[in-house]
Amino acid sequence: MKYNIRICAVFVLVLLVFSMCSCKKGEELNRELVNINDLTVPVSTNEITESEIGDYKAEKPKNSQVGLIVDSWLKIISIGETDGVVSVVVRNISDADVQYALLTVNCGDNTLSFPMTTVLAGSTSILKCDKPVEFDEKSSYYNWKVEEKTYFANELSVYPDVFEIMCCDKLITVKNISDNDITGDIFVYYKKIENGVFSEGTTYRVRINGLGTNEKIQVDAEHFISSDSKVMFVTYAQ
Repeated sequence: MKYNIRICAVFVLVLLVFSMCSCKKGEELNRELVNINDLTVPVSTNEITESEIGDYKAEKPKNSQVGLIVDSWLKIISIGETDGVVSVVVRNISDADVQYALLTVNCGDNTLSFPMTTVLAGSTSILKCDKPVEFDEKSSYYNWKVEEKTYFANELSVYPDVFEIMCCDKLITVKNISDNDITGDIFVYYKKIENGVFSEGTTYRVRINGLGTNEKIQVDAEHFISSDSKVMFVTYAQ
């Protein structure tokens, strides 16, 4: 009986060690905290070529209306696919930052939707269809519309006189460097970006429940990777 228990204990220990080793081997996270002012993740305002957009593959479907300017501010750069799903590259050609917009296009009997958030003035984004619709180069894409649009009420800021923000892979650290306690919620918003192009319409955020003067806290940021993420702005309530 004791012999069997010892065997089981050894077996469990081996599994635990193996599991720990596997996790460490699989993890290649950069845990060196870097101030967001030192993160060199540029936002491209130039014309984008297919080779600069990573997994996105530009196609040439008939009647795609590429080059069309929708709602006077959003230019259709190209249409194609990401992992087989219909995707579109767009650019905000206006001088205003858009908080939220919904781009739609007709494809046969279907209406495809491409939601987007935090669309900076002059920035380029790859938008993936919100449903897993496969790309078909024989289909026509026409009647582009912006169904919804909301502008930011205030100018975007990370409040460098109030917060010191440090980042590494999957972690964001925020310190209150002001002379006042912040009792309300603090939100740090970030997006994924690759070669200057925002790679999806989603904006992620982390929440901090207040910070005292000189207080610092580190929070998990599941989607933040230093090499392909950018802190966009901060909001807080005093």
